[in-house]
Amino acid sequence: MISTRTSRTYGLDDSRRNLAAIQGKRVPHNPTNQLARLYLVRGIRTHDGFAQELHGHLPEFTRALNARAIMSNVPNMKSPDDLLYCSWHLGIPAERTLRDLLERYPRNDPLRYQVGRACAAGGYTSVYLELDLLPDVAIAATKHIRRVGTAPTLR
Repeated sequence: MISTRTSRTYGLDDSRRNLAAIQGKRVPHNPTNQLARLYLVRGIRTHDGFAQELHGHLPEFTRALNARAIMSNVPNMKSPDDLLYCSWHLGIPAERTLRDLLERYPRNDPLRYQVGRACAAGGYTSVYLELDLLPDVAIAATKHIRRVGTAPTLR
């Protein structure tokens, strides 16, 4: 059994194998272990090109790889269902990438709202207006954070 020590920051296992996964250097021997999966998803989202071989193995890996591809402006999802919520976190895709997603999956409302949030975060007003979305609290909050720098508070 591998001994692990608790991270002071996150309270998670920080053994060398899992730390290498977070750093986008190496896939752990058992990528289906719950902690290893968490580390892998983080590593995938922050390191372009890492763990591509895991695409299609578990839904969370596929969604993380697709989110990373979108952030890197290379959207090649097989299904819009494989899109991770908040796919723009860590890097906002280019306006052209968002348009490409909309063209590939024209009648996918969840994807349209995802693109709306990315537009709010990236300041892509023209694409956002073309979406003709119903008012959405999450999009409004994203716009507010972009404009003011902090999340809105309820009073």
